[in-house]
Amino acid sequence: MVPNTDPAQSPPRYDRATNLYSGAGWNGQGGPPFTWYRWKPQVTATANYYVPAAAGSHDFKIGFDWQIDSSQYGSNSNSGSVQYWDNSALGRPNNVDEIKLFSVPAAGANKADDRDTHTAFFVQDTWSPNDRLTLNLGFRFHRQVASYLDSTLDPALPELFPTGTIEGQTLATWNNFAPRLGFTYDVAGAGKTVVKGHYGRYFVNMADQLTAGNPAAWASVQHKFLDQNANGLFDGVHELGELISTRGTVGSSLASAQGTPVTDLEPSYADEISFSVERELMPDTSLRFSYVRKQLRKDFGLTWNEAQVIPLLEGGIPYSAPCNACPDEFAGSTLNLRRVPDAAAGQVRTILDNYPGGYDKGDYDTFQVAFQRRFTQDFFVQTSLDYQLRDERRRATAASTSPLTADPLSVNFWQNHSADVDNYQ
Repeated sequence: MVPNTDPAQSPPRYDRATNLYSGAGWNGQGGPPFTWYRWKPQVTATANYYVPAAAGSHDFKIGFDWQIDSSQYGSNSNSGSVQYWDNSALGRPNNVDEIKLFSVPAAGANKADDRDTHTAFFVQDTWSPNDRLTLNLGFRFHRQVASYLDSTLDPALPELFPTGTIEGQTLATWNNFAPRLGFTYDVAGAGKTVVKGHYGRYFVNMADQLTAGNPAAWASVQHKFLDQNANGLFDGVHELGELISTRGTVGSSLASAQGTPVTDLEPSYADEISFSVERELMPDTSLRFSYVRKQLRKDFGLTWNEAQVIPLLEGGIPYSAPCNACPDEFAGSTLNLRRVPDAAAGQVRTILDNYPGGYDKGDYDTFQVAFQRRFTQDFFVQTSLDYQLRDERRRATAASTSPLTADPLSVNFWQNHSADVDNYQ
């Protein structure tokens, strides 16, 4: 990806007051233009064995799956290594406020390679003890190993980011057993009314979600921008003020280089429970009622600042302030807020871990009624109506109207300072 505008002539800028971008193209607020390569070799094998008469019939299935999910995501510095986060509402020369500086993976084959190696076994028995009841009994063992390979670091700003070769390392290992239980029951034995139920546990695919833990992945540091000569451009590290945030490997020493720490990351999973009743009203006509419950637990994903999030969740310090810049009916209203204790103010410890304080879950209940009618051999009608209850995080700091996004408000963790509105709704 290459921007249409030369960053040397017109560097990338983002005005936080107007939410507008200018200058060389940038991949949203997160990172510069990128290249992305995926490599996913996989081996899968299954074996089936049928037993017709042993307290009913049994259809056994045994399977094995192995794969490497390799992701090479490389921000390519075609927009430069600096992005300006201006704020025109502050009335400063050139609207300067903050500055974000980047280290990008080296070009070529020896760039950051993040891997999730999967090894899985499963056993399943489809058991029919009689003509009315069928049971699905099984379990799955799944091992995931998230790691990265050797990489070369060659940043444009060696004063802020290390230079040299990073050796590969394992970031996290999960060994999990997941049950699968299901049944189908013919209520009257005439094939007219069937009841079905299922329970299963499904572990989240780590894939490349731990990319920030790779010291050779793209890294960033964000500071207040002092701009002493008031030219609106970065002239050296002496213009960097208070540290705002970091991502990945920051610091000039290769010996102490590390990515975002992956702490006590526990396996993330979803439990699914489903139940349905289907009735044949007349030949070729059926009605079905279904209920599905999905429960996400121990979720993780984005990095978060442990040094401020934990003190805030433990209570924080209440304070109120007038909202002079709030829009519409909120203008001039009083905000009921919480701030971190003085000892945590300005502290940065960015980690990769399960989300804290109960924000690591989501509950989804879906109800459905469905109708199917076949009129002729070539024509039939299927209809259904779904209604879903959602109990989950809402990240008010991000919104999208993209047709590729399922929710207009993103579902993720964020550091919330409002005592009136929870980010779990």
